[in-house]
Amino acid sequence: MLKKDEEQWRTAFLAFKDKECVGVLTIYEAMALYASGTFGIIQELYVASKVRSEGVGEQLIVAAKKHGKKYGWNNLEVGTPNPEIWNRTISLYKRLGFTEIGFRLKHPLK
Repeated sequence: MLKKDEEQWRTAFLAFKDKECVGVLTIYEAMALYASGTFGIIQELYVASKVRSEGVGEQLIVAAKKHGKKYGWNNLEVGTPNPEIWNRTISLYKRLGFTEIGFRLKHPLK
């Protein structure tokens, strides 16, 4: 069962099993010239270890894709974790239609 706390520019999807929250996906709207308008960014996807490989992550991503289509976003993007450690996560995104577009960098401010 999925629940949603929605605003167009920021949304959280929660997945429940037996009244227990077992997954969360947060998403927000962004805008950029390279995207020719608005697009979504998945900020976080977490699925409890005891329910991984049960389709929870897929349900959350599908919900995010539907949300983006509802608001006319051109794309949905996600920065993935280290592929050497999180290969299953990246495989899930690719299986659901995501493609590699480049690398993400960070600079610590503290």
